[in-house]
Amino acid sequence: MTFADNPQRATKPLRVLHLYSGNMFGGIETILSTLAHRRATAPDMEPEFAVCFSGRLSDQLSEAGCIVHNLGQMRVSRPWTIIRAQHRLARLLSDQHFDLAVTHACWIHALLGGAVQRRLPVIFWGHDINYGEHWIEKWAARIQPCGVIANSESTQASIQEHLFRTIPSNVLYCPIERPPAINQQRREILRREFGASDETFVIIQAGRLEGYKGLHIHLDALASLPQSRSWQSWIVGGAQRDAERQYLSELKKLVERRGLSARVRFLGQRTDVASILQAGDAFCHPNVRAEPFGIVFIEALFAGLPIVATNLGGAKEIVTNDCGILVAPNDAEALAGALRHLLDDRNRRRELGANGPGRAAELCDVNAQMLSLENILRAASLSNRKELLHA
Repeated sequence: MTFADNPQRATKPLRVLHLYSGNMFGGIETILSTLAHRRATAPDMEPEFAVCFSGRLSDQLSEAGCIVHNLGQMRVSRPWTIIRAQHRLARLLSDQHFDLAVTHACWIHALLGGAVQRRLPVIFWGHDINYGEHWIEKWAARIQPCGVIANSESTQASIQEHLFRTIPSNVLYCPIERPPAINQQRREILRREFGASDETFVIIQAGRLEGYKGLHIHLDALASLPQSRSWQSWIVGGAQRDAERQYLSELKKLVERRGLSARVRFLGQRTDVASILQAGDAFCHPNVRAEPFGIVFIEALFAGLPIVATNLGGAKEIVTNDCGILVAPNDAEALAGALRHLLDDRNRRRELGANGPGRAAELCDVNAQMLSLENILRAASLSNRKELLHA
């Protein structure tokens, strides 16, 4: 069951309040930034944002000309900060009119969803695979939204199993802007910056430095590639938490043990990821646990890179035989074989790469997805209004 089967034409702009923490930067933050910067694509939808932390996300939302409400930092270890944020949110909802609110991910839904629910219809936007084990998931499951948006079929299935079994839901792939193409000169400059020649086969993995993303499997696979050939691996992403800093330290030690120090580059946090992807030759992302969606897969496809990934979660929905290669999880040997195939067959990797932008647009065209989001939210608002009238 979905909300958006029979979208109705807008009679007035739909005012939507998006709630999120905003203390780091990753996939959810990228989506929220896109909603802000591309809101003109869906002019009948007026987004505002409520966040708990100032930083890169709030800056980008403000730069896009959107209203950003700061609810103050919330920490579970300091319950009074949660109560304070709930009171600030209650005042905001009393002072201003919104048609509905969207809570992004379990943490914000658990801590603020109840405060919103007493005043507005709430849509839960799921961005993570849920396993029903963490206390925050159990807490979030107690606050039933009027509808669910899931960023993939895999996420939707996990929400239906562990969070909201009977709530109407829609799968909405993330709206993603295709970045401008870099010219050949810029590509050459980037490659030279990291020590790669025109003939070097450059493999890229980009994203958060979290163990489930399989960077250690990536490095194990690299150790099996022929040392006589010219190839490199660029790891793009900075550590944002203590656990990520520990994982990065372990990865660097693994690079030394595997004798890969001359071939692996840790590029850290970058703001030019789209350009770096276009300077590479292949994208590798061997998750050991399902990726909920994987915006970075779409970004790599837009960059014209063939993808080698694990046959799990979002990757299984995104990557086809026409644009990449899927391998079993935790199988460094199979991963190495796929990378070796692309290293040896330049024509094949160019063929797969050429199909990438079309596949990315098919799934995540920003114009189409923004309008789909508007239809979903408006249908949810109308449905809730009818329920109130008949109550």
